[in-house]
Amino acid sequence: MSRRPIHRNPSQPKHPKDRKVAKAPYNFIPFASKAIEVDTPPGHDVYAVDRYSGQILVELETITPLFIRGQTPLEEYRKADKDKNELRKNSEAFLTKGGDYSAFFNHDPVDGHKPMIPGSSLRGMLRRMVEIVTASKVSPVSDRTVYHRSLADKSRIRREYQKLMEKRQAGWMRRAANGSWEIVPAPTRGIGNYFKVGDQFAQDANIDFVSLQNETQYKRAGVQHVKVHFQPSTKKPKQGAPRVSLISMNALQGAFEGVMICAGYMNNKKHHWVVPCSENFKTAKAIPINEDVVMDYQSALTEFQLTGALDSTTGVLKDGTPVFFTVDPYGDEVIAFGHTANFRVPYLDFSTGRIRRLTDLIPPQFRATANTLDMTQTMFGFVNDKQQYRSRITVSDGIWDDGQGNNYYDENHHIPKILSSPKLTSYQLYLTQDTPDELRWKDKQGSRTRDRRKVELNHFATDSTEVEARGHKLYWHRGEVTAENFAVSLETALQHPTQYTVIR
Repeated sequence: MSRRPIHRNPSQPKHPKDRKVAKAPYNFIPFASKAIEVDTPPGHDVYAVDRYSGQILVELETITPLFIRGQTPLEEYRKADKDKNELRKNSEAFLTKGGDYSAFFNHDPVDGHKPMIPGSSLRGMLRRMVEIVTASKVSPVSDRTVYHRSLADKSRIRREYQKLMEKRQAGWMRRAANGSWEIVPAPTRGIGNYFKVGDQFAQDANIDFVSLQNETQYKRAGVQHVKVHFQPSTKKPKQGAPRVSLISMNALQGAFEGVMICAGYMNNKKHHWVVPCSENFKTAKAIPINEDVVMDYQSALTEFQLTGALDSTTGVLKDGTPVFFTVDPYGDEVIAFGHTANFRVPYLDFSTGRIRRLTDLIPPQFRATANTLDMTQTMFGFVNDKQQYRSRITVSDGIWDDGQGNNYYDENHHIPKILSSPKLTSYQLYLTQDTPDELRWKDKQGSRTRDRRKVELNHFATDSTEVEARGHKLYWHRGEVTAENFAVSLETALQHPTQYTVIR
């Protein structure tokens, strides 16, 4: 990099009600100015007299409640899973009696009762600390693509998102002969290959669907696909997709077959989408979907994307499912797709136009692909595409020390709060920001002076010479913790019983 990006924490506003400041239970230790390299160590079959060897005994104390899920024999796991599914039919029974099949703390398989911290957990924690202290490479780092759906963002990324949406298409998902996925573009009808239809317009035409006007039922119905016959409008809209001029459940002369898609609920939403059917679906030319894009889609599936007309396990990945998609600049493959017209798209580097991946945000010298050895690699070992190196360290399990009183927090079952995965789209927190506050200036108009604001924070599409990940993410230490801090009430869990678990 020509210039290492810096990070400034946002300043507190003079009037807190005027602006919001991002907050998080974690912070970052910045990357060192340079990575520290080490010489190739002696082989494992050599006793080096100039090296240290030995054993370190450690005594650990749990300051706050700790939970590490224990292993369950496969047959018991299957039985518990089956019983859970039966209990889920009665939400209250699952959350009150589910403790019989709940997650227990990891325990010593020999003793059968003593709680035990697995050596693998301690090893992972130790490796992370050594990695930070010795300025080693950051490993592992996912090579996945970063996606976003910037409908209301105030930065440049919203404008870039709108540009991609102007090039979106509609089509039909198809499984290729080799097992991969591809999309057959929907046929063009009139001036488009997908169309808008107003919710009220569809109601007046007696279309059989759950309307937006019934918010509760609409959300409960999930994604709806309704077979219809329609005629496209010949009037080109000022912006967005063309509308339908006629829609019906019955075949009409001059009308085309299609599917009306009713996707998620959002405030002020007033229309749905219509995608024309393909007459030669099985033989039509299709556009392949990048394999990584399929994996990214599956890993990010939400509960709603598995409802209604979509597959309960794979979402839109089902033969003959209508989808919306966008292709790379060359039109060779699909780089993003979804069940609704406003789907997630990958961040594209503004300077190169290529898809941005998480590894791009790690300084080159701290990437696992760098052709140098570091302290962490020589101590803990590593495996990559080019070579592998065995660890020099063994970490044993942490076994409960007798005579310490009750070794469990309490004997009750608890329903912990949902700890979701990191929200990488929060670039305000994860990426370096030179100007975290809003840039302000004053513009005089006649005798009046007004404040104008412009937000241009760094995000995942910012030039790679101007931004990088903030460093090693660690969580703040906590003081005294009670069950109220980490658990939810039965009433709260009953609202979404399939999302909660029971621990002891």
